[in-house]
Amino acid sequence: MGQKRTQHAKYTFEDVKELAEKYDKLADFTKNHFAAYEAALANGWMDSFTHLQRKRVHTVESVLNECKKFNSYKEFMNADESIANAFRRFYKRNHITDADLPWEFKKRKKSWTREDCYEEAKKYESRYQMKLGSESAYESARKNNWLDNYTWFKPSHARS
Repeated sequence: MGQKRTQHAKYTFEDVKELAEKYDKLADFTKNHFAAYEAALANGWMDSFTHLQRKRVHTVESVLNECKKFNSYKEFMNADESIANAFRRFYKRNHITDADLPWEFKKRKKSWTREDCYEEAKKYESRYQMKLGSESAYESARKNNWLDNYTWFKPSHARS
């Protein structure tokens, strides 16, 4: 039986190294070249890319200190994906409450209609920005295949 070709077979170590050298942060490399990142993981090459800064570990205090630097939830969520994800985790687990925040946090809408999603999407220039700024609207639009209707969105970076 012939050898099974995997989705990572097209990447050599040199290919992945060349792509990785374009970035300082692991998050940027994975966002822009996810298949190459997967190839590096599958082949055990990640330890070779020590120049890529790894994810920061966030505490409730560090997230709250970061919140104070912004005038709104939207500004905060668009500034740094890592801290925004940490905020979501802490907020969901009630480690951060509305009373802790320097700005008003708008509760997520439980269900989104096609029209609501469309109106919400108009506030953003890309799918990525919409996902960061209004995750529940983005998820509803994604699940219902409405994202292609938002023709003003800038194209996402091509993933390898």
